[in-house]
Amino acid sequence: MEIIMRKVEKFTLEFDKAFDYFRDILEDGNTLSSELLKTINLKQGFFYTLLPKEAIKKRVYRFCYGGLIPPKDVGNKPVYLENLKKEFVPLKVHTLHDELTEFINNWLQINQTSTCIFEDITSLFSLNYKEPLFLSHGLFYYKEIYYKITKRTSSIQLIKDCMYVSDALWHFLCILTEVDFSDIKDKNLTLKKIKEICLNTKIIIVGAYDGEGYVFWERK
Repeated sequence: MEIIMRKVEKFTLEFDKAFDYFRDILEDGNTLSSELLKTINLKQGFFYTLLPKEAIKKRVYRFCYGGLIPPKDVGNKPVYLENLKKEFVPLKVHTLHDELTEFINNWLQINQTSTCIFEDITSLFSLNYKEPLFLSHGLFYYKEIYYKITKRTSSIQLIKDCMYVSDALWHFLCILTEVDFSDIKDKNLTLKKIKEICLNTKIIIVGAYDGEGYVFWERK
C-alpha cells in the first residue's frame, strides 16, 4: 500500500547499483541482517530512497557519502579557527530522520498487521539489562537486542527513540514485517522466529548517505 509522504518523493533506484551496497550493510549486521540475506530473494522487490526537492540527484548512487542534501546556513556569524587561520560559517546538515519516522508511523497505521523491528547492533543483552526502552519494547536473541513497534504502540517519539539507539555509525537496519508475536516468551527470540520474521518482511530499510538518508527495499 502506497504511503503518502510530505516534502519528499520516492526515487526508484537501479537494482544493480543499489544491491551491492545493500548486501554489504546486511553482511555487517547481526542475526536478523544475515537471515534477511539468506531468506529473501531481493530480486523479488525493488530499491528506492526518499528525496526532498533540494536533493542533488546526481549523487543518489554515492551511498557511502554525504552531500546528497545541501546543508543549510543556520545564520550564525563566521567562526574563526585558529589552527586553520581562517573563518567558516556553521552549516546544519539536513537528514531524513523525521521523514523516516513519519513513513514508519504511517505504514503501521495503514497496515494494521505490520510490525516494525529495529536491530540494535551496539547493545548487548544480559540478565541485568534494565534499559527502559528495552524493558518496554525490547526483544533479544542470545546477546543481540531488537526493538518492536506495532500499530497499538506506535508513536512518533517511540520511533525516534528506537531509531536513535539503533543507529550505529556504520549500520542501521529496520524492517516492516507481518508476523504474530504472541508466541514470544520473556522477550526471547528464537532463530525459527527470526526466519519467520524475514520470510514475511515487506520492507527493509538501511542507513545510507553518511547518515543523511536511507535505502529501502520493498517486496513487489
